[in-house]
Amino acid sequence: MKFTDSLFFSDKFWKLLSFIEAHPKQICTAAQISNELEIDAKELTDYFSFLGLFQLNINIFKSGNEIKVEIGELKNVKFELSISEWLSLQGHFPLLEGFNGKTFNTLLKEKLHIIEEENIGTSLYDALEIENELQESRTDNSVSFSLAIEEINQAQNIAELTMTGEKYLDIFPHKLVHIDGFLNVVGEEIGDGCLVHIPIGNIVSVVEKEKGSYSPNFSVHELNDFIQALRTVSGSEERLVLKMKDQNKQEFKTGYHFMADPYITTNMDGDVIWAASVELSDELYEWLYQLGDKVEILDPTSIRDGYANYLCSKNNPQKKAA
Repeated sequence: MKFTDSLFFSDKFWKLLSFIEAHPKQICTAAQISNELEIDAKELTDYFSFLGLFQLNINIFKSGNEIKVEIGELKNVKFELSISEWLSLQGHFPLLEGFNGKTFNTLLKEKLHIIEEENIGTSLYDALEIENELQESRTDNSVSFSLAIEEINQAQNIAELTMTGEKYLDIFPHKLVHIDGFLNVVGEEIGDGCLVHIPIGNIVSVVEKEKGSYSPNFSVHELNDFIQALRTVSGSEERLVLKMKDQNKQEFKTGYHFMADPYITTNMDGDVIWAASVELSDELYEWLYQLGDKVEILDPTSIRDGYANYLCSKNNPQKKAA
């Protein structure tokens, strides 16, 4: 028997259980219960048989020509949770939607709502809503900070960065690039002249300052070596090979992606083949998605499969590609 075929799923069963809870320390006749709840005798027998599988204080006996039900005092179930257990339980709340309209589902939701009201400040979904708002705010800030840093870079000036934790840093920005799945500004720290990378998400404010007598210390080649070394450490680099269906280079912009050792050639069929070492990330898959049918992924299969999964998730967040 399937779980959903159980008497547990019958609304009449829940009507009976609610009646029992509402009449502790009472003796009722089966006929009285049957009439009041509009449950026929056979169904009532089945429900009491099911209840007999639990250790409840209910006694059914015959008195003369009547079947009587003696309802004892039903003890409440003790159910205490630690904060981690309570948050874990809340993580399962979306699963309750699959039983909407069922009496047991309604009872549970009402009880959980009471528990939430009694434990202010422990709601997972309040926290997720705030987190989402903060993330949207960070995204908006990231866009404005990125534009500000690009303008400072073009003006060859210094960026005064305020970061989370009230940390301050003056850098000469060289470029914006995705590193470890996050957009970073890569530049020279003015204090000691070394190369640094700062996640845009860690920046609170950006102020442009005149560079004065400061002169950049690193060449483009050294900058690229620095970025590639970071990727080598993370182990997230792959050699991507694309067939360019649209040969208009103006349409083939790499954005904030660092494409190491790019190479372009033509095969025997006259197709333009482009290759570069890239960092695997959702941002890379989004870049490929934006290119659309202008390119075809030739190699490696790991990126082809990852991109297929990304498209599946993008089109249906509840489903992953096999």
